[in-house]
Amino acid sequence: MTLSNTRKAALLLASLDPGAAAELLKGVRPDLLTEIASEMVRMETGPVEDSPGRAATGAAGTDEHLRDFYTALCKPRRQQASGQTFVKRVLESAIGKQRSEEVFGQARRMLDLRDPFRSLRDSPAEEFAQALTGEHPQVAAVVLLELAPEKSAALIPLLEESVRQDAVYRMTCGESVSPEARARIAAIVRSRIEALHKPAAPGAAPTAAAATSPAAKARMDAHLRRVALLMRNLSTELRDNLVKGISAQNADVAKNLLDMMVVWEDLPLVDERNLQAALRNVDARKLALALLGADAGITNKVRSNISERARAMIEEETQLMKKPKAEEIEEARETIVQYLRQLNATGELRFEGK
Repeated sequence: MTLSNTRKAALLLASLDPGAAAELLKGVRPDLLTEIASEMVRMETGPVEDSPGRAATGAAGTDEHLRDFYTALCKPRRQQASGQTFVKRVLESAIGKQRSEEVFGQARRMLDLRDPFRSLRDSPAEEFAQALTGEHPQVAAVVLLELAPEKSAALIPLLEESVRQDAVYRMTCGESVSPEARARIAAIVRSRIEALHKPAAPGAAPTAAAATSPAAKARMDAHLRRVALLMRNLSTELRDNLVKGISAQNADVAKNLLDMMVVWEDLPLVDERNLQAALRNVDARKLALALLGADAGITNKVRSNISERARAMIEEETQLMKKPKAEEIEEARETIVQYLRQLNATGELRFEGK
């Protein structure tokens, strides 16, 4: 296996003490710094090799040696970390605490986009089986290809009979899966496996009041969001037909489903042209409101897709702004999201990597 320059740099930095590693990172251009940080996080939080479904033939032995080498380098450091990872310590020394948090967050997001199944592969086959109950065979096929062969072999007999054969057949077809669809499937499986570890609420069946409680609504919203993300990846015609069928049974659920196909948190994934078109419809004050308290990834994406003059106007509006109400911020964000939903309804909305 040929190591990339980024991985070589990460391995070198891992062999140094935090101070020396930080000195080497000073002056590195921002995009390369994020890539190196992502590789360092990748090595620090799990195996070095690529996912089982994407590993090159013959690379396993090389990756095993590479992982052992890294583990030998970092074992003493991990014991002395006291809750703070080596990567964070290096970044703080190199670029300061505030900037390091932003880069670290970008690195984790980059890592999640590259391999969204990374944190799931240690879960038992029985938990995967429960998470895949009721899912389409294609979803099961994607999951099976992401796991190590021995775990996939243990999972296949646990799948529903109606899903098992079709899922294995789809594995043989070599159908490509977009990075976005892969990420959404991983998110669904992760949320269901996490739910298995949450203690069940004590007592009998929920009352009508409990069913409408904030917690119950949050669970329902999370469920609808998972369904919406799957449907977002369907063709416009098929998606609309499915929504039409749902609307005939429950119009409110259908509307919520359409709304949850595009939410504020999706902005970092939205195609730049689509986002620029949406932002042109928003005045500076409303945009400044929308960005108050927003995630760094969203703020950076928005600022990189507006003009320098618009950025200056946002800064001015933010300085003049009195403490706004939470409803005002939410309304401003909805203005942007609603335009993106319109694009999604017509099949024009695109997401990066799709």
